Amino acid sequence: MGSSSRRLRAFKRWTRSQGIDFSDALQFTDDGEAISVRALCDLKVGDMVARIPKTTCLTVKTSGARDLIESAGLGGSLGLSVAVLYERSLGQSSPWAPYLHLQPFRNGKAGRRRGVVDISRKWIAVVSAGFAQYLL
Repeated sequence: MGSSSRRLRAFKRWTRSQGIDFSDALQFTDDGEAISVRALCDLKVGDMVARIPKTTCLTVKTSGARDLIESAGLGGSLGLSVAVLYERSLGQSSPWAPYLHLQPFRNGKAGRRRGVVDISRKWIAVVSAGFAQYLL
């Protein structure tokens, strides 16, 4: 459980550094597989549970791969998938590394295996080489 609590503390540090605020009505837990959140009390419609700056959200527009994705004409889920793969391929140098590290990537397991990163780099390379139409 020690590494789980470290992951949760790292996640909370990252959220604070990004200007994300959560209500005291929320409790975060880490069972070693995933971080979950639950309400500690009944919530009413209109209760503020979190403030998340738009720039903190990983989107096509905030990804380091924005120009590549837009020039390839990728949008929607495909564009976001490429953005996530790109940011994952950056490892710790991605601004979203602490968040992405917690996300299940494959079969409910954290995707930190070298093969997953290699696949995402190759996929990005294919997209950046102008072959996006073959992936659609």
